[in-house]
Amino acid sequence: MAIRRPVKAAPILHKYCIKIQLFFLKHPKDQARAPEKLTGPDADAARNNGQVATTDGAHFFTVNINTLRKKAKAHTLEVEDILAAAARRPAGLQEELQRLSAELEWSHTPHPRGGGHVVPFARWAEVAGAYAEHGIPGLAGWMQATARAAAGHGAPADYVLAMLEALKTQEANDALFSLFAHVLDDPGGHVAEALELASTINIKFSFKGSLPPTPAQADQARSFLMALYPLARKEAERCTVVCALRGVGDESTAQFLATIKPFSGPHAGLEKSALRAIRKRLQGTASAAP
Repeated sequence: MAIRRPVKAAPILHKYCIKIQLFFLKHPKDQARAPEKLTGPDADAARNNGQVATTDGAHFFTVNINTLRKKAKAHTLEVEDILAAAARRPAGLQEELQRLSAELEWSHTPHPRGGGHVVPFARWAEVAGAYAEHGIPGLAGWMQATARAAAGHGAPADYVLAMLEALKTQEANDALFSLFAHVLDDPGGHVAEALELASTINIKFSFKGSLPPTPAQADQARSFLMALYPLARKEAERCTVVCALRGVGDESTAQFLATIKPFSGPHAGLEKSALRAIRKRLQGTASAAP
């Protein structure tokens, strides 16, 4: 179950270019980098209270596991709360999420047997707990195990992508390209997953303060998106691809955008906006070069 939410902005930008998680609206500094962990007595005290403590200049931020429990029992818990906590990897989070999942009988599927539609908190708890306890290797292991259990129905890419979106580290960037190498290499064979990946590429690399991809990663993402564009059947899907190109496109991409059929209706002007964003980024990179 995806958690991405469109947010309104200036008319020149289409909503598909600004699908960012509510977490980053609440904590804008996290868009630039993950806060540094505290060390010494302060960190020990935080861990003893079921927290993970971080500092970012004059800012002090803690993720309190007890707060997650209170929200869960009050039925006010959101997926963003779980991912924000997991991003800091507090000691004991996986165990607490497992406890809450069993105690509150969270669902593993958005469509439980009893009918209706629910947030599959049990599945979110699994992926967040795997990362919190074991980092990227734990996330990779969870993805592989879940894919095998799916018996050919595909891995739950949404959950892993959402977790990676919450992480502003080079390790997370590297994981994006390694865990989804099969999609990057063959978007035509995984179109639905490829469109989700395009959305994550947009979120991770197209906004101010993002940790940029390496040159090799940008090349790989650009080739992937260019191959995906003609496979996108709906205009909204093509919008997602074009938006994602803003963070990884080069001059050849800009030339490509100048030749595509202009978007219409609520998407009008999107290709021009993306083209300007790419050229602005390229100019900034050139001027910053020694």
